[in-house]
Amino acid sequence: MDSSTLQIPVVAPWRQLLLASLQRTKDIPESRYFQLASVDNTGAPRCRTLVFRELHQDNEIIIISDTRTEKFTEFSSNPRGQICWYFAHTREQYRFDVTAQVTTFIDNELWLTEHWSRLSDAG
Repeated sequence: MDSSTLQIPVVAPWRQLLLASLQRTKDIPESRYFQLASVDNTGAPRCRTLVFRELHQDNEIIIISDTRTEKFTEFSSNPRGQICWYFAHTREQYRFDVTAQVTTFIDNELWLTEHWSRLSDAG
């Protein structure tokens, strides 16, 4: 499988608030989902729902993805995007302007293998 990850920095002051929201809603499965918007090669916005996997210690949201996806292509050519995360139970919303950093197996095989190995078969 040809795969990649996107590393998306999150503004540090929001880290504790976001982690608290995740903790408060940990028993609500839909709280793990957020929307990620990118721009395609024609300039049109593209939005998709993703599963939250990890907030890295340096405030990056880690997204595991296959290189055959549109988001890989879009962020490879234009790293700017936006995340919108709504916690219905607590009525909190977070929006982050992001700059994605695409990492492929060619860039860092060990790191990617570690992240892919954490996924369930269904994931």
